Amino acid sequence: MESRVKRPMRLVAVVLLCLLASMGISCSAFLGGPSDEEILKAIDDSGILKSPGFTLTAPIIILDKGSKDANGAWQVKVRVSMKSTMPDGQVKQMETTPLFKITALKDGQGKTVWKARL
Repeated sequence: MESRVKRPMRLVAVVLLCLLASMGISCSAFLGGPSDEEILKAIDDSGILKSPGFTLTAPIIILDKGSKDANGAWQVKVRVSMKSTMPDGQVKQMETTPLFKITALKDGQGKTVWKARL
Protein backbone atom coordinates (compact mmCIF):
# COMPACT_ATOMS: atom_id res chain seq x y z
CA MET A 1 0.00 0.00 0.00
CA GLU A 2 2.86 2.38 0.73
CA SER A 3 4.20 2.04 -2.83
CA ARG A 4 0.80 3.11 -4.25
CA VAL A 5 1.09 6.39 -2.35
CA LYS A 6 4.72 6.97 -3.33
CA ARG A 7 4.14 6.63 -7.09
CA PRO A 8 1.67 9.52 -7.42
CA MET A 9 3.87 11.68 -5.16
CA ARG A 10 6.89 10.95 -7.38
CA LEU A 11 4.87 11.82 -10.45
CA VAL A 12 3.73 15.11 -8.89
CA ALA A 13 7.32 15.89 -7.87
CA VAL A 14 8.62 15.21 -11.40
CA VAL A 15 5.89 17.36 -12.99
CA LEU A 16 6.61 20.24 -10.59
CA LEU A 17 10.34 19.94 -11.23
CA CYS A 18 9.77 20.08 -15.00
CA LEU A 19 7.51 23.13 -14.67
CA LEU A 20 10.00 24.97 -12.49
CA ALA A 21 12.88 24.08 -14.82
CA SER A 22 11.00 25.31 -17.89
CA MET A 23 10.10 28.58 -16.15
CA GLY A 24 13.72 29.07 -15.13
CA ILE A 25 14.95 28.49 -18.67
CA SER A 26 12.45 30.89 -20.21
CA CYS A 27 13.17 33.59 -17.61
CA SER A 28 16.93 33.29 -18.02
CA ALA A 29 16.58 33.49 -21.79
CA PHE A 30 14.44 36.63 -21.44
CA LEU A 31 16.61 38.30 -18.80
CA GLY A 32 19.96 36.77 -19.79
CA GLY A 33 21.66 39.80 -21.26
CA PRO A 34 24.30 39.76 -23.99
CA SER A 35 26.17 36.61 -25.02
CA ASP A 36 29.96 36.38 -24.75
CA GLU A 37 30.28 37.07 -28.49
CA GLU A 38 28.04 40.15 -28.22
CA ILE A 39 30.08 41.44 -25.27
CA LEU A 40 33.40 41.03 -27.09
CA LYS A 41 31.99 42.65 -30.24
CA ALA A 42 30.62 45.60 -28.22
CA ILE A 43 34.00 46.13 -26.55
CA ASP A 44 35.84 45.89 -29.87
CA ASP A 45 33.38 48.19 -31.65
CA SER A 46 33.66 50.78 -28.85
CA GLY A 47 37.27 51.55 -29.79
CA ILE A 48 38.19 51.94 -26.11
CA LEU A 49 40.99 49.37 -26.38
CA LYS A 50 42.32 50.71 -29.68
CA SER A 51 45.10 53.20 -29.15
CA PRO A 52 48.43 53.89 -30.79
CA GLY A 53 50.01 53.81 -27.31
CA PHE A 54 49.34 50.13 -26.60
CA THR A 55 48.72 46.79 -28.28
CA LEU A 56 46.63 43.86 -27.06
CA THR A 57 48.84 40.80 -26.56
CA ALA A 58 46.12 38.23 -25.83
CA PRO A 59 42.41 37.85 -26.47
CA ILE A 60 40.08 39.61 -24.03
CA ILE A 61 38.84 37.18 -21.37
CA ILE A 62 35.44 37.62 -19.73
CA LEU A 63 35.92 37.13 -15.98
CA ASP A 64 32.48 37.95 -14.61
CA LYS A 65 29.09 38.82 -16.05
CA GLY A 66 27.25 40.79 -13.42
CA SER A 67 23.61 41.59 -13.15
CA LYS A 68 21.69 44.37 -14.82
CA ASP A 69 22.06 47.70 -13.01
CA ALA A 70 19.40 50.36 -12.41
CA ASN A 71 20.27 52.09 -15.70
CA GLY A 72 19.71 48.90 -17.74
CA ALA A 73 23.39 48.12 -18.36
CA TRP A 74 25.01 44.74 -17.78
CA GLN A 75 28.27 44.97 -15.83
CA VAL A 76 31.03 42.80 -17.27
CA LYS A 77 34.54 42.43 -15.86
CA VAL A 78 37.21 41.41 -18.38
CA ARG A 79 40.95 40.68 -18.36
CA VAL A 80 43.02 42.60 -20.88
CA SER A 81 46.70 41.84 -21.54
CA MET A 82 48.61 44.50 -23.41
CA LYS A 83 52.01 45.98 -24.02
CA SER A 84 52.57 49.68 -23.88
CA THR A 85 55.37 51.68 -25.41
CA MET A 86 56.58 54.41 -23.06
CA PRO A 87 57.75 57.82 -24.36
CA ASP A 88 61.38 56.75 -23.78
CA GLY A 89 60.85 53.71 -26.03
CA GLN A 90 60.69 51.17 -23.23
CA VAL A 91 58.03 48.45 -23.73
CA LYS A 92 56.02 47.51 -20.66
CA GLN A 93 53.77 44.42 -20.39
CA MET A 94 50.56 45.11 -18.45
CA GLU A 95 47.40 43.31 -17.42
CA THR A 96 44.25 45.04 -16.25
CA THR A 97 40.69 44.04 -15.33
CA PRO A 98 38.33 46.87 -16.34
CA LEU A 99 34.61 46.81 -15.65
CA PHE A 100 32.55 47.53 -18.77
CA LYS A 101 28.89 48.46 -18.88
CA ILE A 102 27.12 46.80 -21.80
CA THR A 103 23.86 48.43 -22.91
CA ALA A 104 21.29 47.33 -25.51
CA LEU A 105 20.30 49.98 -28.05
CA LYS A 106 18.27 49.94 -31.27
CA ASP A 107 20.02 50.81 -34.52
CA GLY A 108 18.45 52.57 -37.54
CA GLN A 109 16.74 49.36 -38.71
CA GLY A 110 15.29 48.63 -35.26
CA LYS A 111 17.78 45.83 -34.61
CA THR A 112 19.26 45.42 -31.10
CA VAL A 113 22.95 46.27 -30.87
CA TRP A 114 25.13 46.15 -27.76
CA LYS A 115 27.31 49.12 -26.80
CA ALA A 116 30.19 49.06 -24.31
CA ARG A 117 31.48 51.87 -22.09
CA LEU A 118 33.75 52.06 -19.07
